[in-house]
Amino acid sequence: MLSNYIRFVTTHKRLVLVLLGLVTLLAVFSISRGVIASSMGQMFLGEHPGYPVYQERIRQFVSDEVILVAFEHPDPLSEKNLQKLRETERNH
Repeated sequence: MLSNYIRFVTTHKRLVLVLLGLVTLLAVFSISRGVIASSMGQMFLGEHPGYPVYQERIRQFVSDEVILVAFEHPDPLSEKNLQKLRETERNH
């Protein structure tokens, strides 16, 4: 099977090169129509008339801040540890 493929490619070099060129041109055309955006919202909704409203809602209700808390303890959900976590949350 592979030998037939290799034989075809070696005997039809120009045809293979032309086909590869066509595939390359199609790929370049496809890439040229792609959208590059700084955010997912802008990429999918950038020209939509409701996009400014969407952005305002994001500013009101969403945060991209992530806080990771980790500590080593046999019982991390004990009342003492949960109280420490609540105090830490109030202080920041």
